[in-house]
Amino acid sequence: MACGLAIISSAMPGLIPKLPETHARFLENLPYGLRVGDYFFCHAGIDPECPITAQNPDALLWGDPARIDKAAGSLPVIVHGHIAIDEILITSRRINIDTGAYASGKLSAVRLQANATPFGLSAGESTRRQAEVATW
Repeated sequence: MACGLAIISSAMPGLIPKLPETHARFLENLPYGLRVGDYFFCHAGIDPECPITAQNPDALLWGDPARIDKAAGSLPVIVHGHIAIDEILITSRRINIDTGAYASGKLSAVRLQANATPFGLSAGESTRRQAEVATW
């Protein structure tokens, strides 16, 4: 199963049969990670012991992003989510944009431009609230 469908299947298994075919095809073709210039985008993080071109899908989907902070050597900046935090985290090693919109109502993104400092953007509520669980 491809990246996008793997994530949806694990979180909301009843949704897959209800997806339009075009949506399923789009999700099937998503990569587990994507490098663009000095940045690498993935769901959770990377295995800092492996080259960026040889990452295991499990590390990209379910890994511990804090491991990136302790990595030796040169890496692209890892842009990820997976661990919800109150405010966007921007360090020299990683950018966590997961502010838990499902539970907090706060949706976040980051603007990345060549030769510029990453700029975090958030909209919505700033305090966490109990998430309503969708049933599919």
